Amino acid sequence: MSRTDQLGNFTPQDAPDYGDVLQCMRCGFCLPTCPTFALTGRERSSPRGRVALARAVAEQQLEFTDAVKHEAFFCLDCRACTTACPSGVRAGEVMEICRSQAHQQYPLKHVGKSFREFILQRMLPNPALLEKSMLPARLYQRLGIPTVATVKWTSDQMLRRLLPQGHVPEHVDPSGRIAIAEMPVDPGWIGHRIRDIEQATGGRLAYLTRLGEGLLPDSDTVYQEGDLLHLALQRDDLATAERILDAPPVAP
Repeated sequence: MSRTDQLGNFTPQDAPDYGDVLQCMRCGFCLPTCPTFALTGRERSSPRGRVALARAVAEQQLEFTDAVKHEAFFCLDCRACTTACPSGVRAGEVMEICRSQAHQQYPLKHVGKSFREFILQRMLPNPALLEKSMLPARLYQRLGIPTVATVKWTSDQMLRRLLPQGHVPEHVDPSGRIAIAEMPVDPGWIGHRIRDIEQATGGRLAYLTRLGEGLLPDSDTVYQEGDLLHLALQRDDLATAERILDAPPVAP
């Protein structure tokens, strides 16, 4: 399933087999079986779309971008598409390899890496420690907090602590120049006004998500812990804006 020689824009270590990504005939039988496609309606969030992304990377038509990384981890790996595919395409296995590629091309920072190692190497193999870790979740349930925030927002916050960070492009205009992207933000920005964020990045905040609800902010809106920022700016400036927001604000 995986290979060790160079395949397009994949790294040589643990790259997918070209035959696996070439096998899809785009019939669409997988679409009704995919939970993430049913949730978003996005082609790239379907098994067919994800295999197409992997093929584009293999054929050097696309770099291994943040969008590819995001879709690799957005896949639930439920394998429902595998049983529906008449060509036998194993999209789940292709996405597993793309996740390995994401860790090679976008390595976690020290804090994220340490937290991931703690969860996978110390907590999960230790039943007693795992039991203790569930105490906050039980308190959360008893207090009725799930009624305050949507499941989608809560699960998104949990995944952000485990998966590689990075901006997530949500919309690109037809010219390809302007993008709206969900940006990771350093906790140091908490309490700052939206105008401070816009001035620092040179972008405009299209909207923010607070406790699972969309909000149209103005320049005096204050960024709060847990807010998700959806920033509109030049596509070429996405990486720069991400570096700015991924660090504490510079003191005036």
